[in-house]
Amino acid sequence: MSRVGAYESPPAEMEMYRDGPPDGSIGAMVATGGGCCKAPPVVWSTLTNQDKKAMARKLGEDVGDKTTGSCCSADPEALPNQPGCMDGAGICCHNGTKDYPAFQAMMDANAVSGVYQDPMCSCCTIQLSPVAALGFLCAVHRCGPVCYACYPLPFNCCGPCTCSQAERLNGKQCFGGLGRDGTPIQVFYCPTDKCLPNNFTLAATWFCCFGFCVDWNTPDIMLSSCGCCLPRVHRKIKQGKTFW
Repeated sequence: MSRVGAYESPPAEMEMYRDGPPDGSIGAMVATGGGCCKAPPVVWSTLTNQDKKAMARKLGEDVGDKTTGSCCSADPEALPNQPGCMDGAGICCHNGTKDYPAFQAMMDANAVSGVYQDPMCSCCTIQLSPVAALGFLCAVHRCGPVCYACYPLPFNCCGPCTCSQAERLNGKQCFGGLGRDGTPIQVFYCPTDKCLPNNFTLAATWFCCFGFCVDWNTPDIMLSSCGCCLPRVHRKIKQGKTFW
């Protein structure tokens, strides 16, 4: 499968979404926001084209092809140019891989939410549901319908220093995923960002827990690695939205 053909939107398709999200889409669902301790409205015109493409889908909509592999085999429809088994350092350090560089900014949480296929196991998936009010992803691993792991993946605000990397890659982060000009940090959707310095915003789509990190190339292509080991490039197979 061609990565460009499957995951990049042609100009004509994006023109359809210029004026606003389609009725019934995730973008339409989050356009109004809520009240106290609820997510603020998402302004469609401020989203990137790749975020618009993801949020123009309906909740639970299938993305790409379903795997045709047997239970214990690798995914035949996996994205090409998977990294080697010890080539995960770039993913854990927000560089990504040569073929799938990490996106150097914060994507909309609704856009990246969803179910991702494990490229090494056709029956294995990981579902990521952002809890944006508290800054973490709820990660659920399944083998077929059976859940075998569930844990929080917090936003990486623990380093390392990434200032020089951001300058080289045209990013905005400087310490872990924290940096300037990103998404404001609003705990419980309260204006806690007013008490923080300007360089304390969410400037990268980068989440880690005890050495296991996930990052994104596009909202439909997730990168994961456990330290330097077992890096993988996952394709999204079902669209989700934020949990809270």
